[in-house]
Amino acid sequence: MSDVSCKEIVQRLGQISLMNRIAVMKNMKKTGLYCGQHPILSYIIKNEGCTQKELANYIGVSCASIAVSIKRMEKSGLVERRNDENDTRCKRLNATERGRELFEKSQVFFESLDSNMFAGFSQSECNQLSEYLDRIIVNLTGEKFKSENIISLIKTEKEIFSEDNKEEDDD
Repeated sequence: MSDVSCKEIVQRLGQISLMNRIAVMKNMKKTGLYCGQHPILSYIIKNEGCTQKELANYIGVSCASIAVSIKRMEKSGLVERRNDENDTRCKRLNATERGRELFEKSQVFFESLDSNMFAGFSQSECNQLSEYLDRIIVNLTGEKFKSENIISLIKTEKEIFSEDNKEEDDD
């Protein structure tokens, strides 16, 4: 086997990411969920009765953006808003039965996709790959983001992007 260049490895990582996104989007189309709705449903199911503000903070988007998504999801029968018992101005979010069913279907798909992606890998190989990926993350960012989850990384990306836009607006 010939030596593989760093550029080829980076291209393969990009290819894997893209192939994964395509598979996810195809599945989301089948289930009737949009890609952004899955993490919203996940949070609402795990935090039954949460507010839109709590959800927006977790996802890392504006309250207005979440309000649009929730309105669309409410029309689709995935979530419902209920008045808070102690504060009628506050609306609490709950997943409907349909929302739970579609979330569960997509969750099963994600688990299947993950296991298919690593079919034929031993646990030792998975551990070794994880260590290599951790090293790449540290090489890119230092220790700062090594243990961050995808949601917090997306928030960081949005913050950096909005800071860049502010600097351009100030010029």
